[in-house]
Amino acid sequence: MIGAETTTMGRPIPVLLERPWSRVKTPVAIPDPLGPAALLKLALEDFAVLVRDHLVPRDPGGPERDRWEQLWVLLGRDDQLAERVYDVLEDFLDQAEQALAGGGLDEHQRRRAQKFARFCEDSWQRLRVEDDKPLGWAGRAGSGFNPAARKVIEQLVDAIAEHRAAVTSAGTVRPTDRELWKALRDVGLDPEAGRRRRS
Repeated sequence: MIGAETTTMGRPIPVLLERPWSRVKTPVAIPDPLGPAALLKLALEDFAVLVRDHLVPRDPGGPERDRWEQLWVLLGRDDQLAERVYDVLEDFLDQAEQALAGGGLDEHQRRRAQKFARFCEDSWQRLRVEDDKPLGWAGRAGSGFNPAARKVIEQLVDAIAEHRAAVTSAGTVRPTDRELWKALRDVGLDPEAGRRRRS
């Protein structure tokens, strides 16, 4: 947790954002280029602002919606980023729950805090991966297929991954092998890049 109760090196960490449920008039932009390194370099408060400003998509479709989806897929695929997001969401939820329980919010603020808490819960669930379902680890890349297709595609992906492990350990990698493995990355279904194991 990031809130005031947490300490680091004996010093309290301040709550990152006061009243994070307040309306955001100008959200921060999603970093471009978007990658784990860029997001991990963000200061914790800047990262929290990014998460807060993009808990929900701001556009129903188009390039901005695509960028939002890319952001959340990336946040879910990288373990360090996912842990960081979980900490931020936990802090946000704690603040909202404390404010709602304290009774110091007017009706408008209370509704905003409740809605914000729901957005945080939805975002928490968005990060969870269902490893027991075919392609559950692949996030958006695996979500567009019907259940039967997901099962077949996962068998093919697993076979290619086993082939890669065997060929790599034998040291007999050919250009055609690399092309096969690249195909997994190109379609966003490379288990080495995307698989996360969470309870």
